[in-house]
Amino acid sequence: MFLTVPFFFINIYFLIPFLYFFPNFHQNNWLLFETNYELIVVGSLCVILGRLITFGSMLYMRKENKQIQNNFKLHTKGIFKYSRNPGLDGMFLFFIGFGILFPSFLIFSGLVFYFFYMRFRVKIEEEFLKKNFKEEYLDYITQTKRFLLF
Repeated sequence: MFLTVPFFFINIYFLIPFLYFFPNFHQNNWLLFETNYELIVVGSLCVILGRLITFGSMLYMRKENKQIQNNFKLHTKGIFKYSRNPGLDGMFLFFIGFGILFPSFLIFSGLVFYFFYMRFRVKIEEEFLKKNFKEEYLDYITQTKRFLLF
């Protein structure tokens, strides 16, 4: 239940841009700034690049995954050489682009919520990986950043 409620809100977060089709939501008091052509291009590029990074990392994991029952493989090559969580890096970039395209208080507050929630989830996953891969994972931590930019 503790992880389900934030997951529900994050999925609702994806639906917020559809509120722009309602005229009352378009009023300037909801917007942080006005978009222009350059911002639309930058936001669109962030969204597309973010999705490509996320899907690319998932495809790489599925291709390289040799999981048999509960035997997991630690992915340290390919895109995972640069970031321990490339799928989340892609999602962060996607949400930043999302915020540029739909610059409202709701979008940016959702981005902050999503960032802190995913940091919490990553710490849980890291404990699982430390327990299962021990020294191999500790070596990987010293060589690779948690996220691409930080």
